[in-house]
Amino acid sequence: MEEEFAADSEDEQRSNDPILENMEWELYKAVDEGNIERFVELLDRGCDVDSFFIDEANISTKSLLHVCCEKGKKELVNILLDRNTNLSARDNWGQTPLMFCILAGRTEVAKIMLDYRPELINDSDKYGDTCLHFAALNGMLDFMDILFQYNARVNAINQYGFTPLMSVIISRDIESTDIRKSVVNLLIAMGAEINLYEPRGKRTPLQLAVLTKHVDVVEILLQAGADPNIADRSGKIPLTNCILENIPVKQATGVAPIIDPNIQSMIFLLTQAGSNLNLTMCEYSHALICASFVGSAELVQFFIEQGSIPNMVFPSGVTPILAAVSRNQINVVKHLLYWNCEFQNRGRICRKRIDYYFDPFELAIFMKNWEIAKLLLFAGYQWKAGLVEKNEDLRDPLLACEEMAKCFFIRLNSLLYFGQLRNSMRQCCLLKGNLDLMISYSE
Repeated sequence: MEEEFAADSEDEQRSNDPILENMEWELYKAVDEGNIERFVELLDRGCDVDSFFIDEANISTKSLLHVCCEKGKKELVNILLDRNTNLSARDNWGQTPLMFCILAGRTEVAKIMLDYRPELINDSDKYGDTCLHFAALNGMLDFMDILFQYNARVNAINQYGFTPLMSVIISRDIESTDIRKSVVNLLIAMGAEINLYEPRGKRTPLQLAVLTKHVDVVEILLQAGADPNIADRSGKIPLTNCILENIPVKQATGVAPIIDPNIQSMIFLLTQAGSNLNLTMCEYSHALICASFVGSAELVQFFIEQGSIPNMVFPSGVTPILAAVSRNQINVVKHLLYWNCEFQNRGRICRKRIDYYFDPFELAIFMKNWEIAKLLLFAGYQWKAGLVEKNEDLRDPLLACEEMAKCFFIRLNSLLYFGQLRNSMRQCCLLKGNLDLMISYSE
């Protein structure tokens, strides 16, 4: 009964005190003004040290300690710590007061918090990001030094599988190249794993650096020993990702793509670092096929000179020249023919979710790439008799081009003529053989 009476008296006192009725506003005002006396007075009069401030939209709900940390009020933070406030309070995003210190750049307050409870260092928010993730994402080198002094886990993984190293590489909040390089160097020096990969795309820091076009980071990672031959989930290694994702494909026939100097530098660095130029994991793990696909005769020449095999055939039958024909890249076809690339093999080509099996010449006919078709004929392609008559996928496009149709029928008649001549000669040889045999018996 006495406890109930005391509680009722306290509630009555609170309802009669206009200050306590607006305690959230009064507390916030005291913090904002840095009014220590007023702050202590409000706490002594019954304001909760773990008060939460809720905005109308309930977006940035945060505790009293969050607010003090965000505003850098060291004295008020110490007062709350002495009164056993909750240091692990979370806002709507799961962020702790220590994380607010980092995001607001309050280094001195962060030290106070960590000195009081060092284990706060590796707390994570609702997405799994730790304080080190936040500091790395924002390029806060001073904060990172502090966090490492308190044994922050350099390879902590958030719910997406990203480490702080991966986070700084993909961060859009760091505009300075020098700051990004410094953060990467610091993380590597503190033991960051450079060959870990995130689970969704299986991309390593090197893959991410290539995709975000950070050539300086690519160089740092390679110097630190990053493996250039780890493939992502799609089978692409950093080199082939660099080609396919960073070089725009030109649709016009014979138009070479414009390659950014930074992309050229990354391709050179990755090649010199030991990228396997003859991987057979899949078509897009092969540098020469990727260069053929984007239509860069310059890269085709470079990779062949570096040891890439121009006649590499994949289980699907795809070859570099077939890839070039599929993109109507006549200049690449010329380069590959110069290197005696084989062009009689059939491979699988998918068009509108339908699989076709063509050799480069047949594919050129199917796609109506007449200049490439004529080039292959000039290079010695053997036009097979019955090729067109038996395949409507080739017959219809061919008949649509008068010049190619005329060429076809001339060659067809030649094939028939030489076929008849060959049969006649074979019969003559057989007859001569029989006569020789008869003469030998008569003797």
